[in-house]
Amino acid sequence: MITSFAEFLEQLQAKEAELLAAESVQHAPTIGDMYEGLTRELVQRAIPKELNLRLVDGFVIGVDGKHSHQTDAMLVKGDRGRQLPKTDTWEWPIADVLAVFEVKKNLYGNELVDSINKMRTISLQQKERLSENRQVHLGPSNSAFARLLGRSVDCH
Repeated sequence: MITSFAEFLEQLQAKEAELLAAESVQHAPTIGDMYEGLTRELVQRAIPKELNLRLVDGFVIGVDGKHSHQTDAMLVKGDRGRQLPKTDTWEWPIADVLAVFEVKKNLYGNELVDSINKMRTISLQQKERLSENRQVHLGPSNSAFARLLGRSVDCH
């Protein structure tokens, strides 16, 4: 019996992965595309439509205008992204990137190192963005904290 949405997604992922594994495709990039597609589908199902978020693949653009390595998927907000011509690939400003996903069918040492190196660039882009003297509004976070714990914190 499924008791949570997470369990539902976990069981759906297992069933869909079985279907992918049964395919006779031997072309590694195509197999990778299939698992990336499965991951995007599962994440997309978990995101409430009311949040107006999108799941795209492509490049994160740092505050300096430099591109990250290509991501398998990124959860983004807003409409400041740009689709690259004749592709399904996007470039999105770091300020509107909420999460980045790197998908691996099997995780061996060299794939883990590759993923960490790709994410390092995005982490540095985020650090640069946060180092700019921007005003951070903690009101929504404080409200969520108060609802969860029954008390608020002083944000000043």
